[in-house]
Amino acid sequence: MKNACELFQPVADEKGIEIEISLPSEPLVVRGDKGKLQRVIANLIDNAIKYTSEEGNVVLSAEK
Repeated sequence: MKNACELFQPVADEKGIEIEISLPSEPLVVRGDKGKLQRVIANLIDNAIKYTSEEGNVVLSAEK
């Protein structure tokens, strides 16, 4: 999630959108196809930025 946010930060900056990440202190293990999981997260971030008004916030969180 952190890597995906870094990728989309320039796009968010263009719209003045702040991206916040809320993750547990302990590592979170997710089993699945790494490429597909990355794609899902990227699509969610992309859509969140696309449909958030300028100067808005996008919050990503994960929990066990």
